[in-house]
Amino acid sequence: MYFTDISELNIDPIDVNDIELVTRTTYNEDLIVKKIAKTKEMKLLQCIAIQLALVGWGNRNYGSVKVDGVEHEVVSTFDRLGFRHSLSQSEKLLEDDVTPSRLVRVFRFHIKKFLTATGKTSYLYNKYIIDKTQIGNKSEIFPFAESSVRTMADVKLLRQAYIEMDKKLGTSFLIRCDRVLVARGISL
Repeated sequence: MYFTDISELNIDPIDVNDIELVTRTTYNEDLIVKKIAKTKEMKLLQCIAIQLALVGWGNRNYGSVKVDGVEHEVVSTFDRLGFRHSLSQSEKLLEDDVTPSRLVRVFRFHIKKFLTATGKTSYLYNKYIIDKTQIGNKSEIFPFAESSVRTMADVKLLRQAYIEMDKKLGTSFLIRCDRVLVARGISL
């Protein structure tokens, strides 16, 4: 037998004010932006985010970026500012911890603007979009762009890049991408 109405259960519903939901999300963009702003190194950090999004990083190699003719090593900059890097998969982050991924995510709109203005493309586009004639905006294809893509053509192109990358590297970035897209209300 299946009940068809709450009254049939004979269980009083809770008062909605009695419950406070606890999320597993450990990412608070507002706090991260405030932490980044507090460094007073917004230009350098924006350039690092662009560098990471376009060139990529892996195997704990974050490289360096030249800003106004001066080369800055990403790891040295992160260490100096107390930002986190080279983390293990199981390491817990605080909601305001700045990591390479979170830095790229925060500066996603600036990255897109840079890509649009320069005509450059990210490693994600260059390496993992096989058919470059596919419809979509190549300035929307970079790591963590799922937090900002707007059109279905761009969503499809971004997902295609993640599918190809996951296939070649044995990773699961598409799952994370799809979770973000669904959370944003984008149907797949």
